[in-house]
Amino acid sequence: MSTKKSHISSVVPTTKRLEALTDGIYAIALTLLVLNIVIPGPPSNLTSKELSQHLLSQWPVFWHYILSFVILASYWTIHHTQFHYIKRVNRRLLWINFIWLMFVVLFPFSTSLIADYGDYTSAAVFFHCNMFLTGLMAYRNWSYATKYHRFVEPDLDDEKIRMGKIRSLVTPAISLLAIAVSFFNPRLSTIPYIFIPVLIGYLNR
Repeated sequence: MSTKKSHISSVVPTTKRLEALTDGIYAIALTLLVLNIVIPGPPSNLTSKELSQHLLSQWPVFWHYILSFVILASYWTIHHTQFHYIKRVNRRLLWINFIWLMFVVLFPFSTSLIADYGDYTSAAVFFHCNMFLTGLMAYRNWSYATKYHRFVEPDLDDEKIRMGKIRSLVTPAISLLAIAVSFFNPRLSTIPYIFIPVLIGYLNR
């Protein structure tokens, strides 16, 4: 009886504050990504052609900015979708989300790292591990919340729960492939991520 009371007392009756915190952190992380695009102060005699060449030389920075922005937006969408069904939280679920957000906050740094040192395997692996762990926490959040329907409606369809788990594992799976590619060609190791929208779109059919 006391165990049951303890469990009930640890349940937070609303998810609004967690969702508000998450929205704020995602907004900051998405904004910080653009700060990785730094244009050095040009000399006074810089020509238009030289400026164009310099901008073109920054394509890895722009590519990783776009990639990270899209993936972060995808993670926010996953979180938003999950909490459409998750109706309440307890301390453990809160900490699962805090750890998830910890890896989200790391995105601007890992993006800057791979943009500046894309030819280095260690930089690529760090970036991909950031992707992997963020995706893994998305899976963990949904898996924990839906087990025994503990924080979702009792009549939530089991197939919907299963498909949510599969979709959450798409990015971690792609990240493992990217880690493998980085040991052969770090610069091309981000290419597998273009398959994420294709796979998720297929699973959403």
